[in-house]
Amino acid sequence: MTTPFDGYRQSKLSWSHENTDETWKCHHELDVASRQFVVDLEASHRLTHAERKLAGKFDFRAPADLARDVNAVVEFQHDLRAWKCSGRTNFQWGRHAFGHEHAVDIQPYTALVTAVKFNTSYPV
Repeated sequence: MTTPFDGYRQSKLSWSHENTDETWKCHHELDVASRQFVVDLEASHRLTHAERKLAGKFDFRAPADLARDVNAVVEFQHDLRAWKCSGRTNFQWGRHAFGHEHAVDIQPYTALVTAVKFNTSYPV
């Protein structure tokens, strides 16, 4: 696209999309005044007789003086034959990162086993 405005004479927007039974992906790029912005989205879902898996991803990249890169990942898994599930999230913004992991295992009539972990790039 061309415009009559100084600094914005040439701009470009591109978009791609991919879709299957189990995944969905979308990619966007915007170039304005020789600056590039990128957004990626991805999701997946898988279900079998034994387990269910879900995952999602978000990624944003921009020029350093406007915004820092941001990305996030979420994953979840559930064992359908047993009472077990686990999950993980990660979030990053520039140099800073946050995240968590968890696992739950319920053993009927005997025990409940769970673990949770949080992480961060900030000093504690």
